Amino acid sequence: MSGWERGDMRLKHNRPIVAKISLRRDDCILTKELSGFEPSAIIERLRIGQERTIHRVTVPKDKLQAVRQYLTGKGMLVYVDTNNSLWVEAKSCAVCRFFSLCDSVILGSKSGGRDALELTIMTKNMPRLRDIIKKLDEEGLDPALESVSNGGTLNLTQRERDILKMAYYLGYFDDHRNVKLSEISKMTGVSTASLSEIIRRGTRKIFKYYIEYMMMEDSTGLCSFDEK
Repeated sequence: MSGWERGDMRLKHNRPIVAKISLRRDDCILTKELSGFEPSAIIERLRIGQERTIHRVTVPKDKLQAVRQYLTGKGMLVYVDTNNSLWVEAKSCAVCRFFSLCDSVILGSKSGGRDALELTIMTKNMPRLRDIIKKLDEEGLDPALESVSNGGTLNLTQRERDILKMAYYLGYFDDHRNVKLSEISKMTGVSTASLSEIIRRGTRKIFKYYIEYMMMEDSTGLCSFDEK
């Protein structure tokens, strides 16, 4: 049984899919330059485009200005953000051009040397992921599927569910906050510090769940794949 078939047995075809894909390309100018000048640099893709892509480059603070000057000298647009990282606009590589026209969402990226790249993407369903892998292979990008799972999973613990439901129905999230955390603490026997952490963690999961689905709905669907 193939990896695809084993994955098909575990996953729901009509649910969004989160996949980690490793790729190879040799036309990323930024990666090539940094692999020689500052190999410790961490490169993330913030906004991909057909022609230009904006990256965030993280380097040791004492090397920030040297890297900035080096990349500027190579004709790239470079800005320093408030977290002492560099935002670098450079010509898009083959992978960025591909995904700029694709109806999937890039959740994360990690460069590995001069030509290796690992992407975490979310796409509509398993058939669409098959099409993406096939098309990447046709483009000569040497795709390898590292992992796959159903996306959009809320994953609240039972305790988080119970506390959030109680807080919601008691009016903790209302505009005028009809109940205080200290009052919920007395009702549940849970300290206010623990309640605050449970609510923070639970609301973050809900927000992440909503944002991922919203990103899928907002994707443009420009890839030239047949609808599945």
